Amino acid sequence: MAGITGAISCSSYTEGNIYVFFFEDNPLNYPLDDTLLGPPISFDMINDTSETYGMPCLPDYCGFVVGVWDADSSGFEGDSTGQGGGPNEGDYLGICGTIDEPDTITIGIGGTADIDFEINTPFDDSLFGGE
Repeated sequence: MAGITGAISCSSYTEGNIYVFFFEDNPLNYPLDDTLLGPPISFDMINDTSETYGMPCLPDYCGFVVGVWDADSSGFEGDSTGQGGGPNEGDYLGICGTIDEPDTITIGIGGTADIDFEINTPFDDSLFGGE
């Protein structure tokens, strides 16, 4: 087992929760209401960009790190696993790499640190579905 940690930057950030998810598949390849993606392998919530996120106890895995700033404080209305909720208009997205070319993160034995990325893309339904 290993884990990942990192920092988030967001030039528009004022206040509110930031959610960081680790998915096996790139969630941008699925429509928002598609259940084929499944729940994230892990997730964390931080309250400010000055905080570091962390997801300990992950299996050796490859996947995608995605962040969402709940800028409008509307919440995600998902369940305790992060399944069923999602961003909405007013929120911001980010993914390790870029929205167009996300990086696949490999979790190795001993963990992976400094998976830093930006959350600067305003939410838009058209980002999802692999279009």
